[in-house]
Amino acid sequence: MEADICLILEGTYPYVSGGVSSWVHRLIQLFPEYKFTLLYIAPKRNTYQEYKYEVPENVKGLHEVYIYEDFLEPHFSPKNWKSKLEKVESAYLLLLENPKEGLKALVEVFEKEKISPYHIFCSYESYQKIVELYRMFQLQVSFLYYFWTLRFIHTPLVHLMIAKIPSAKVYHTISTGYAGFLGSLCAIKTGRPLLLTEHGIYAKEREMEIDRSPWILDEQELQIRGRTFFRNWWIQFFKNLSRITYTFSEKIITLYEGNQRLQIQDGAPKEKLKIIPNGINLEAYGKFSPKKFSPQETFGIALIGRVVPIKDIKTFIQAIRILKTYSIKFQAYIIGPYDEDPEYYQECRMMVKILNLQKEILFTGRQNILEYFPKIHLSVLTSISEAQPLVVLETGAAGIPSIVTDVGACREMVEGRTFEDNALGPSGIVTSIANPGEIAKAIYYLYSHPQVYQRMAKAAQKRVFQFYNEEGFRKEYLEIYQKYLSNDLKIDKKRFH
Repeated sequence: MEADICLILEGTYPYVSGGVSSWVHRLIQLFPEYKFTLLYIAPKRNTYQEYKYEVPENVKGLHEVYIYEDFLEPHFSPKNWKSKLEKVESAYLLLLENPKEGLKALVEVFEKEKISPYHIFCSYESYQKIVELYRMFQLQVSFLYYFWTLRFIHTPLVHLMIAKIPSAKVYHTISTGYAGFLGSLCAIKTGRPLLLTEHGIYAKEREMEIDRSPWILDEQELQIRGRTFFRNWWIQFFKNLSRITYTFSEKIITLYEGNQRLQIQDGAPKEKLKIIPNGINLEAYGKFSPKKFSPQETFGIALIGRVVPIKDIKTFIQAIRILKTYSIKFQAYIIGPYDEDPEYYQECRMMVKILNLQKEILFTGRQNILEYFPKIHLSVLTSISEAQPLVVLETGAAGIPSIVTDVGACREMVEGRTFEDNALGPSGIVTSIANPGEIAKAIYYLYSHPQVYQRMAKAAQKRVFQFYNEEGFRKEYLEIYQKYLSNDLKIDKKRFH
């Protein structure tokens, strides 16, 4: 059965909970008139086994691609393998220079020459080619690490090149990266349009991770723009994947202007760009009035999110330790799943114990946050990277102000984006990243200034109801889907030639 829309997903829905996954789940729910299929990219088979969401009935299929599975050795040796390998190399080098022509050439080589993925990585000829490249560029780095980095970088791409693609009228990738690369292949092989929605800028997020990664070898004798050779190699790889995705996407959507500027810097054509802010279903929030608070109450403080490093839970814990010295009556909650990174979760639990905060901080696990809102007076977000976090909208709709770090769209979400939005006044406080002292002071300021707190609570609810309504979100995506689902808008394959 051909789907209307194939969503291409990497490490998110339906197996991993979080902001992007919740966005995907709601997107599917908002369009019951369309048949969806999911094309999911995972590291290996059985990496994920349990759905974190109840998949809607209009999802008609789930197809998985495993990008780090071992390649099976074929029962034959390919004829003229050296010649075929040279064609693969030529197409790949063209891809780095010209994504449009290069990826089309690579697809043609794989299809016409019946390329064996096993022999790309395991043949003697391939090994000779790697040695030749190493010597040609006169690299002053470990050959062993060069060999395995090259293999580790390119294994996913080969798996994606040979992946089976489900039939759909439109392909919609929810990131660049591997999902965007696969989406580009879908566009070439089927002739159907590709749409891209970027929440965070994938290449930028990978760059931040790579700069912090302890598993990437640092060759101190070879620096490239302040980074060691291997870190720079990984970063350029992910930037190239973004360029490829931007090239083959008909429409490039993001959530706010700051992200759009980064997309342009990374090569996205301006004529393809569009901003569609997140929206939420306000029906469930009508029962909530803007929060009021008096110092006689227990002040409820919540960090709502996954317990993972990018949310910087440890900074929140340190802020609570500082807040404890102010001798105020409060209760802090960390509300969200902690099974994604068990090691980090245990580090956070140990930190709470060492700082003697077991009474002040409660880890609740995944919860229905609507049930927790009566206990919460303030939402705190300490993330080191975000796009347009749904939690700020959800708490705002319930009349709860937020303290947020200055990442992504967080500032405009609490201070306003337009003149009309700014006129509502602030609905929270913006702090710098990884600054527990500043966060603790912001919490205490709102605790000790009830009138300011209440003004922000009112502004939070007004802002969400006025500017982040789900109806506007659906209308924008409906127009895009209707345009590209039209049968007479099939994208001619020659367009990519």
